[in-house]
Amino acid sequence: MPSSKTKLGTKRGSSKKFPLESMETIFEMPEVLIVGLDKKGRITLFNKGCEKLTGYKREEVLSKSIFSTLIPKDQRSEVRQVFNSLLETKTTSVYVNDLVTKKGKLKTIEWHNTAKFDQQGELEETFSIGIDITQRKGIQEDLRESERKFRSLFDNANDAMYIIDLQGNVIEVNRAASELTGYSKKELLKLIAEDLELPEESIKIPERKTEFRKTGSLIFETVIVPKKGEPIAVELSVSSIEYGRKPAMLAVMRDITARQEAEASLRLLEKAVVSSPLGVVITDLKGQIIYANQGYLNILGKPDTTDLTGTDAMKADFGKEIGPQIMEQLQTHGFFSGEYSRYRSDGSLVDVHILATLISDEKGIPTNLMATITDISKLKEAEAEYRHLFESVPVGLFRTKPGVGEILDANPALVNMLGFPDKESLIKKQASSFYVDPNARRQWERKVAQDSVVRGFEAQFQRLDGRSIWVRLSSRAVRNSRGQVIYYEGTIEDITDRKHAQEALAESEERYRLFFENLTDVLLHFDTSLKIIDVSPSIETHLGYHPDELKGKFYPSLGLIPEELLPQALENTKRLFAGKQVGTFEYPFVAKDGSRVWGEVSSKQVYRDGEVVALYSLVRDIHDRKLAEIDLRNTNRDLELYASLLRHDLGNDLQVIFSTTEVAQMMISEDSELSEFIEATRAAADRMTRLLNIFGRPDKEAEKEIVELIHRVAKQAMRTHKHLSVKVSASQKLKGVRVTGGRLLPTVFINLFRNSAQHAGMKPKVTVKIVQKENLVQIDVVDNGPGIPKKLQAKLFERGTTSNGGGLGLNLSKRVLEAYGGSIELITKSGKTGAGFRIFIPIEQT
Repeated sequence: MPSSKTKLGTKRGSSKKFPLESMETIFEMPEVLIVGLDKKGRITLFNKGCEKLTGYKREEVLSKSIFSTLIPKDQRSEVRQVFNSLLETKTTSVYVNDLVTKKGKLKTIEWHNTAKFDQQGELEETFSIGIDITQRKGIQEDLRESERKFRSLFDNANDAMYIIDLQGNVIEVNRAASELTGYSKKELLKLIAEDLELPEESIKIPERKTEFRKTGSLIFETVIVPKKGEPIAVELSVSSIEYGRKPAMLAVMRDITARQEAEASLRLLEKAVVSSPLGVVITDLKGQIIYANQGYLNILGKPDTTDLTGTDAMKADFGKEIGPQIMEQLQTHGFFSGEYSRYRSDGSLVDVHILATLISDEKGIPTNLMATITDISKLKEAEAEYRHLFESVPVGLFRTKPGVGEILDANPALVNMLGFPDKESLIKKQASSFYVDPNARRQWERKVAQDSVVRGFEAQFQRLDGRSIWVRLSSRAVRNSRGQVIYYEGTIEDITDRKHAQEALAESEERYRLFFENLTDVLLHFDTSLKIIDVSPSIETHLGYHPDELKGKFYPSLGLIPEELLPQALENTKRLFAGKQVGTFEYPFVAKDGSRVWGEVSSKQVYRDGEVVALYSLVRDIHDRKLAEIDLRNTNRDLELYASLLRHDLGNDLQVIFSTTEVAQMMISEDSELSEFIEATRAAADRMTRLLNIFGRPDKEAEKEIVELIHRVAKQAMRTHKHLSVKVSASQKLKGVRVTGGRLLPTVFINLFRNSAQHAGMKPKVTVKIVQKENLVQIDVVDNGPGIPKKLQAKLFERGTTSNGGGLGLNLSKRVLEAYGGSIELITKSGKTGAGFRIFIPIEQT
């Protein structure tokens, strides 16, 4: 149970033996989910809590993969990555994902995962302790819904942004500005623009202001002084804006330190090429030399004064037999790599490595060839010495390619270890074929590819004679100039005898200790005298008590339960020790600092010879849920009160309107012009009464037969607006069809007909066409007015957008339809064919 105060770290308990009967009781508690997996993700442990939550019996899932049985398809890849990470990092992790029950329902579970490894680091089993947070997650998401709109672009921009008034005062900044300068937002708002720049840069401000007045925008580079650290080179883009109805400037500041460093690195690289001992030569696509550095001249023994420009390197330097090979591989693969022996200009022999690549322009079209030439004569000598050592060392040595592992080389010790008669027969095999568990090969390859060097990796190998041995690999990845792995090399030791000795160690005590120490909820163990025998380390996280402060103490005297609730808690405990079941109950527990934290308590008796001898109580944090429930009840209460007040007060006012217009109709003749205005007033009042009545009846009584609903609203609109004409057409098969709308659905069409009456001219006409599109009803509403102004079309459904300003009708209509699973869109764009809207509403499924 998280306390309202700062959580304290949980200390690990001692490694003393945990009573087997106690852990069996925990294992069978239905409120705790306990799952064990082997290293392939197959289920080895599945407790009562899992059976209750998923609907599967233990025997239905044991030995099956958890990923194909319980994990939703769209989450399997991510959950498998978490599982693999747990195997690799050997650390406890917390993770939230969904489980699929036997009936296909999704349950959100918060897992606390740990893995059990032996002393050599080999995985034995993983354990996951989970709690069902489905209900809590739903309530929290409801409460957070109103908080999800934030300051969007300005606050979340990657570049620092400032809004500056015309006097140079900073009046608004974003998060990135604080991160870049080290000043808090409050500090930045007290500064002026000059305060942020180096003095030698800020003297340019008058000149910049003059330029800004001419153009209204400005881009320049400068140096700012952060609160701490070295000055930062930035690029500033300044433009004119209006902020708070006053002219201002928006300054977008970008850190260009990296760019300047890159430019400096490029200059440094240019110097490095010129002075490099490696030979560097650049040619055109025909092999004609454009540039060669001094290293190139030195390796090939050419004099410094030789004019190389225009020389054909493919013939003169690389040789007639090598040049065509280089060009062919460049055209096929884009690069060339090879080793050759060449004669220098003085007749001596030199071994060189040539690496040639194509240089392309911005469009990816090759324009030049660049080659580096390395003198590897000394390397060749070293390789000869290495080969002697490679063949004589008593430890297995190997070199393999990535993937299935084509064996490039193996020494006699490895040949003998794997039971082969000679190296030739060994290298015909693939390295992956020796692994008893293919996943171990893939895991090793991932680690060595990621970390480049891996030491002490253990796996089971199968010899040629079929016997399995345990080996220990230490290896590294060898990469080319592009960073790609070209092969792996390393050592292999036979550690079979040592592994067999380690496998004799006991497992059960470690398993139960891991369960107890990694519980998220608080577990209390009582004897019949209500003395606390043991308590899980999680008590310190939730209530601030160290377990040693509570062990051996009389539970009622500790003050964990508020005094006014203690009699009820004792009565529940008494019934449990009497062998009765009391279900779960909720208490506000008192933390060490005096704060109260809501917890849900479920208990399990421990029996011996038919008598209850001990009690386990599992306390789960429900503090956030309880607060959310209270907040939700208060909100619903206020909404009900407001709706009641609205119906009462406006209802009374509408009755006055009805009475007054009725008297007025009695006092004037039927052919009077006032009679039409009075009738329109009564129709409008009648529509308002219907709107009020929406909140006076249950939602299940809402009008849902869509054709009848639109006919009724159309008639009401024509009564209210005497000059309005509404024509509704619908196919016979739609008669009686119900949609998924609710009480507010009529307001959508009321708003559309009213807009047409107000904006479509002296004789507004509206046509409504209703058709069925699969499981949706499509409704097109088009009038004969001037249409929607082009400048309003893009933001037509935004709050406050109308042709005369301040409207909410279309925005509310859109929100109502989306609440019922529907949508609305503008379908007339030209502005000459009237305003047209297309509405989709799902058909109610029976």
